[in-house]
This record gives sequence, structure tokens and C-alpha cells, in this order.
Amino acid sequence: MLRQARRVALGVLALIVSATAAAAECAWVWWGTAYHYNANGQLTSEEWIVLGAYESRAECDANRLRWVASTKESRQQRVPLCLPDTVDPRGPKGGGR
Repeated sequence: MLRQARRVALGVLALIVSATAAAAECAWVWWGTAYHYNANGQLTSEEWIVLGAYESRAECDANRLRWVASTKESRQQRVPLCLPDTVDPRGPKGGGR
């Protein structure tokens, strides 16, 4: 599961790097991960959630970095990301069946 999370993170980073200049002008979304545990304290699932939305990447990154510096979270968890509002780390939305 950790390998898959790394692959997802690398894929998301690749999308950031390939973002066009037009994406720099859009809104930015701060994404984090919610972890769900069972009664025994075992991780059962995780999901990307929106932590905030900002008009600029600089504003989003500043808030994200402030949070990262202040948290004592486990290093096993995903680092929150700032992505253009056109990029969703959850992947494409399912079209009806």
C-alpha cells in the first residue's frame, strides 16, 4: 500500500510539473489525506480530502508549509499537496454505468 501511495504521489507531482502557464492563473486547492481506522486501530482506508482553496499557488503553499512545519504527524502519511483546481489526486470521476 505504501508503494502505491508513492506511485500516486509521483504521478501527481508529474502533473504539477507539466502544468501549463494557464494553470498558474487558476485557483489552487490544498489536498490532504483522511485516514480511517477500525476498532483495533488498524488502518482500513484512506482518501484525499480538500483542506482549503486559494487564489494563488503561493498562498496555498504558504499555508501548506506552515501546517507541515507545525505538525508532528507520522512520516508514513502523505504530505499535503497544492494543486491547480483542474487536477484531482483522486483520479478521474466515474462516468455513469
